[in-house]
Amino acid sequence: MARKSVFLMILMTWVTGCTSSDPMGLRSSYRDRVVPPTNTRSISNPPIAGQPPQLAQAARAGQFGILPGAAVSQMAHTRPAAGNYPLLASAGGQFDGRAMPVMNGRPGMGYAGTPYQIASSASAAAIADGVAPAPAQDLKYRGGRTIRDLKYMNIYVGDSEAWESSDWRSIDKKLAAAMADRRLNNVLLQYFDNKPISSQFVGSFFLTGWKPQRVTKAELEAQIESLYRQNLFAGRDLANTVVNFMLPKGCVLADPNGGSTEDSTEGLAGYHGSVRPDDNTIYYAVGVYSERLSGGRTNGIPVFDASWKNVVATFYHQLQEVRTDPDVDDALESPNGKGFLGWTSDNGDEIADYPISEAVDLAVAFREVPLADGSGTAPIQLMYSNAVHGPEGPIEYPHGTQPPPANNTPDNPPPTNGPTVPANLPPQIQKMIREWDQMEDYVKQAILKLLS
Repeated sequence: MARKSVFLMILMTWVTGCTSSDPMGLRSSYRDRVVPPTNTRSISNPPIAGQPPQLAQAARAGQFGILPGAAVSQMAHTRPAAGNYPLLASAGGQFDGRAMPVMNGRPGMGYAGTPYQIASSASAAAIADGVAPAPAQDLKYRGGRTIRDLKYMNIYVGDSEAWESSDWRSIDKKLAAAMADRRLNNVLLQYFDNKPISSQFVGSFFLTGWKPQRVTKAELEAQIESLYRQNLFAGRDLANTVVNFMLPKGCVLADPNGGSTEDSTEGLAGYHGSVRPDDNTIYYAVGVYSERLSGGRTNGIPVFDASWKNVVATFYHQLQEVRTDPDVDDALESPNGKGFLGWTSDNGDEIADYPISEAVDLAVAFREVPLADGSGTAPIQLMYSNAVHGPEGPIEYPHGTQPPPANNTPDNPPPTNGPTVPANLPPQIQKMIREWDQMEDYVKQAILKLLS
């Protein structure tokens, strides 16, 4: 009994320390070295943003057994604000402008450059409830790579003056929460044989010394290779890691296909790709600070009431596309994408494309969804689900494990993620056990043994 009391005291001290406001406890453990490719002088700065305390404690943050929320028509959400803006101006009418190889049929027409009015709350609700299934848009696995256990880092282009701290902190926190959410991940499991997937946020940084007003794909990839040469990515699991480049307020993103007219002021929000220095592959995503400008103009796709929310939704879109179809650049350079495409539709859409291209009312696809852990909401874009032939999420159980009618117990329930929380334990310990999924297995076993 004395041993248990001592252990509880130590454990309470550890939990309290892990969730304190000490900024160093929230920072990543290594320093970045970032300079423009044309600059020969290295600039060294500490990481700017730490992971939320609960994520910082787990080597496999975001690894959940998978549970989840309700289809689109049943889902509680916060509706984006109404307003005019150009919708999907990029090639193929896609949010990210990457015209993927068409496998059968013909490419979707898209809505290039056409302004639409987001519907009122009343009509938007009817649209969401009445989304028609579109089996012809189902995704098919083409034989390329997918990423089950995905890692990502956030790089904020510009120095600390280019970003409001409230923006990057909110982006880091809410993107990590959305990527790790059990109910959102349940929609994705159908593309991974209904086996667990994970995401791990590995830190965020300022990219100083580069203050672009407009970014082309070539310039961005030159920056990525420069960072690689400076060993910023040394020791990283590059095959499963995505480097997110957040462009600051006012920066325009050029058409990734090399066009001279279409850019983020005409509906482009971001895209993903890869570079291959020294036979290594570095996966990346890039996105703009979507906002409304004067004179009715826009940069990106400003759906939500705050620009940081648009950034989170943009990178949620991109990360799920990388997860299910990472080698997009290789696919675009190969006939029909042979050997490189992951999950795409016959029309060349990735998992996040059709939910936008079919939606005149973007409130169908863009939502603030309640998080499964009860910590609030996260702004995301719904993904395409083959199971319902349209945008879906979050859902309570992975498809194929739902409870039978009039039965609260599924025939094939997901594994439980932790023990019952004893009511007589201190509040800090109860909270730690509720966050059971975020611990390493050996830590769980040691705690249970010492509490027994």
